[in-house]
Amino acid sequence: MSSGSQAYSLIVTGVGGTAYCASAPLSNADSKIDNLKLANIDNTAAAGCTGYSDYTNLTVQLEQAKTYPLSITLGTCGNNFNKAAKVFIDWNANGVFEDNELAATTGIINGTGTYNTNITVPGTVTAGAYSLMRVVLTETGDASSIKACGSYTKGETQDYRVQFLQTSIDAGVISIVSPGSSGSCSASTPVTVRLKNFGNAAINNIPITVTITNANNVTTTYNEIYKASLPALAEDNFTFSQEFNAVAGASYTITATSKLTGDPVSSNNSVTANITINSPATIGDLSAYYCTTTNQYELFGTGDGTVLWYQNATDELPIAAGSEALTTQAPVNNTYYAGVNDFSGTIGPATKSVFTAGGITSLPLM
Repeated sequence: MSSGSQAYSLIVTGVGGTAYCASAPLSNADSKIDNLKLANIDNTAAAGCTGYSDYTNLTVQLEQAKTYPLSITLGTCGNNFNKAAKVFIDWNANGVFEDNELAATTGIINGTGTYNTNITVPGTVTAGAYSLMRVVLTETGDASSIKACGSYTKGETQDYRVQFLQTSIDAGVISIVSPGSSGSCSASTPVTVRLKNFGNAAINNIPITVTITNANNVTTTYNEIYKASLPALAEDNFTFSQEFNAVAGASYTITATSKLTGDPVSSNNSVTANITINSPATIGDLSAYYCTTTNQYELFGTGDGTVLWYQNATDELPIAAGSEALTTQAPVNNTYYAGVNDFSGTIGPATKSVFTAGGITSLPLM
């Protein structure tokens, strides 16, 4: 028995209202898809012949970069003929089946037979996106003739909804926390990076590599391991125990990379920052600059004695002392004042009239 068949198109919720191309046979006689198994789907078709089956009420859930077994059973509702099937999945969810979106091709089957293979989901699929999987069965002795769109003589087309899921293993670096892009100190400097678990399961023992490259393309590399457990979608800072010698006025390119074994998504593994180390403002033997890594002002000066630092020229009390001093008190109008051995003060009460009781006792000379 043969009958005419109408071409179909489909609008899939979640892919921007994109209408997929039509696919259907001119006749639904004889060959059909009996069963399809993939991920969470195990779908057995009803008895009888049909040209197009809309199974978009069933959602195949596929995790980024994961490999799944696929099983397709091709059968007949009439006579036996050579037949083959192709599976197409719209990986980028743009509403078009492109050349790289052919996921599987069966061998030629006569009568009833099952084809088994594996499908690997690209790591580039967008987690949370919805898409379409299409299975096209055609009576043919040449599988290369099967297309995702258009009409064909005899067979069946099945459409399924697809949802892409976040991978369980996905560690990444999202920023260089310190040293910062400006205001960094000239000193032995640690590197702190911010990690993120992009996956849906807790991960630990994440290898992290940082490279520091100066203006002369001399590179320093450190490799360490973040050993704590990082919950799904959580973030945390990691500070390298090794430090590099940051030179005042120099520029550096810092790249941090996570290298977790089994991480299938490489697009979020690395981050790069360009930093410049502060050159202190200098007058004579005095210099000062603000360090963002410690949130303090660093003061330097030399003189024939103790250097005392002031916020204002008329201040009586210094805010810091020493040839190398630290202070959290900001300068007034971007200016600090310094003196050498210029502090004077009194200890104890200025006169005996400070006290309201008591007296003076004189002692005889011996």
